[in-house]
Amino acid sequence: MSTPIEDYGLIGDCQTAALVGRDGSIDWLCWPRFDSDACFAALLGRPSNGCWRFSTEQEARITRCYRPGTLILETTFETGSGRACVTDFMLPRGRTSDLIRIVHGLEGEVQMCMEMVLRFGYGCTMPWVSRLKDGSLRAVAGPDMAVLRTPATLWGENFKTFAMFTMTAGRTLPFVLSYGPSHLPVPEPVDPVIVLQVERHERRGAARRLDGVVDLFQPADRAGDRDHMRAGFGERDRGRVSDAARGTGDERDTAGEGLHAGRQLASASSDNCRGEWSRAVRSVSGVG
Repeated sequence: MSTPIEDYGLIGDCQTAALVGRDGSIDWLCWPRFDSDACFAALLGRPSNGCWRFSTEQEARITRCYRPGTLILETTFETGSGRACVTDFMLPRGRTSDLIRIVHGLEGEVQMCMEMVLRFGYGCTMPWVSRLKDGSLRAVAGPDMAVLRTPATLWGENFKTFAMFTMTAGRTLPFVLSYGPSHLPVPEPVDPVIVLQVERHERRGAARRLDGVVDLFQPADRAGDRDHMRAGFGERDRGRVSDAARGTGDERDTAGEGLHAGRQLASASSDNCRGEWSRAVRSVSGVG
């Protein structure tokens, strides 16, 4: 039996979205756009139609919430031996689309399993999976390609991908699934530690939408932020992105006093608006 729609949380990159169940399973994702065929379609069928789930070997109490003012979803598994958290989010869309899941060990030890059933065409098309030189997995089905990167040991069984691992307090284990057209080179790696940068991006976006303030960043700036989230950019570039995000330096000077006043107005009301936005997201998605 499928999970009720009200039990799903939503994460997305403004061009597509994934639905995450209360059990930590992604049961719906259309890639690369909202109107594309789904590659995870268990929502409308069975797990064999496509899903990506994390589970514990022991019985677990599961809770979840969004980070305030963001669409970053955290699902916490609490067993008799410890606690672990799975953080789910998608990067703001750039040249490719990236779905990131980061497992954090919080307390004690938790034995966990990752299972991925990737099926394009609403669960009808099984991709051809191969291992790349860097150890990542590439799945290709017609025009679609997905690449899974993680330091965890992966293996295939019955046309599914598995990983088993033990989470201890302080350990972090990232899983990054990236999409790209199959006729192009594989998507570039993503550094999962950019999660805090993504959170800041989400907070700015939520404040702009709710406060009704004119967007002070041009689309090219947001695309630049997204490209700089790719692995390997230098400290000088990090500083430029940070300066642009804060509106300091030349950007603030050229913005003028009118835009500075707009920022002050947004700051005065943003805390209340962010709270209302966060509560509305939880109410609509049924996240508790």
